[in-house]
Amino acid sequence: GLRLLEEGQFERASQILTLLIQRFPENASAHHMLGIIELEKGQLEAAYILVNTAIDIESNNALFYNTLGNIEWHRKNIPLAEAAFLNALKYDPEKIEYKSNLANFYLSQNQYAQAIDYFYLILHTNPTHYLSIRGITLCYLYSNEYFIALEHVNEWVEAYSDSDEPYYYLGLCLYASNDIPAAL
Repeated sequence: GLRLLEEGQFERASQILTLLIQRFPENASAHHMLGIIELEKGQLEAAYILVNTAIDIESNNALFYNTLGNIEWHRKNIPLAEAAFLNALKYDPEKIEYKSNLANFYLSQNQYAQAIDYFYLILHTNPTHYLSIRGITLCYLYSNEYFIALEHVNEWVEAYSDSDEPYYYLGLCLYASNDIPAAL
């Protein structure tokens, strides 16, 4: 089931996982994986029920809470999405993916100070983490703190000079700082 899920063969994976749950109803991972399939299919209510069933069975699994956070985010239930992402970090505080999801969640909610805190936590561990450098640049850019955004975007350009996205945001930061010739 897991292999089929990873390959994107949702229908076959779903059949196997459903059989597994029928035989072993306390298999939290099977409920969780089936919930991921339902999330991928856009069936948010079914995904919500399945992932919550997994959490009821195994209440300290960070991965389950991370998935629940994504489901709640898609359902536009912002307070519950935040709570789920925080629970994921509570149970696995070192996982960069969970910090990144929470940081990007805060960025999407225009809660830049909170997003910056989590992006900095990631950058402390991994100074060239692409999405964190990108995220922190956006936070400062959207907060109209252009010179701090420029510092971060320059780090981004230095670390990822072969990618075009950092240069795009460098241009935006320079333009926002009224350095039109450099932005061009």
